[in-house]
Amino acid sequence: MRTKEVVMASRSAEWEEGKAAKQSGASYTADPYRAGSQESADWLAGFTFDEKEQNVDHPVPGEG
Repeated sequence: MRTKEVVMASRSAEWEEGKAAKQSGASYTADPYRAGSQESADWLAGFTFDEKEQNVDHPVPGEG
């Protein structure tokens, strides 16, 4: 399997819930799962599915 296919195959129900919440206009604070839990992490990953991944390895010129 290619990487994208692996990611597509590994989406959880919580991931799908997070994606649906974002698409409905909900805030990230609508996460119904306990903070720090895997379910919460999966929900947030779904919620942020359309956001650019942040790269913390390389500083952005002009920041900090």
